[in-house]
Amino acid sequence: MRFESDGVAVKIDDSGPGIPEDELTKVCERFYRGRNKTAMGSSLGLAIADLASKRLGGSLSLKQPPRRGLSANLRL
Repeated sequence: MRFESDGVAVKIDDSGPGIPEDELTKVCERFYRGRNKTAMGSSLGLAIADLASKRLGGSLSLKQPPRRGLSANLRL
């Protein structure tokens, strides 16, 4: 987490299987599971995080790093 003049930014990187580039824009849709679905769940987590960030005047962005994993950036 880092504090900035206009808010706060939180960056989370993981080393999981990642999300294919063509699905990055879809994974924040409610119930979207994608083609690499291995975990249990209802696929609401990213949809809730995205909606909450927007309601607070922020944003959530997801990027596929060059290596394995996913990078999530939340700005409020």
